[in-house]
Amino acid sequence: MTSADEIFSIYAQTYDQQRQHEMTLRQYLEGCREDPMLYATAAERMMKAIGEPNYIDTSKDPRLGRIFLNRTIKVYPAFKDFFGLEETIEGSWDFSAMRLKAWKSASRFSICSDRSEAASPPLPNGSRN
Repeated sequence: MTSADEIFSIYAQTYDQQRQHEMTLRQYLEGCREDPMLYATAAERMMKAIGEPNYIDTSKDPRLGRIFLNRTIKVYPAFKDFFGLEETIEGSWDFSAMRLKAWKSASRFSICSDRSEAASPPLPNGSRN
């Protein structure tokens, strides 16, 4: 059992890790150069936390082959102990990837929308909106 001092030190460490920091714009930009996760979107952070999948060919294991119908399944490191949730976790991963792709394409469009030619393609008669 942990003592009161150990509980307090664990709480102090957790508090220090989650504390917000004030910094100048220069410090923030330098931090972004060193750590891209500093400016990552929620989808990017979630995908990083889940990790890249490990592929398992269940046809090579008779037990897993019966369970997963000899398919190749993706097992994510963060959820390696969640048996039977592979499809649900993969759906969450795919959803996050889709949101990230949509966000990036939307931000690319908003950058281009400042230019009138990129924002309004020519009509069939050659005029613009």
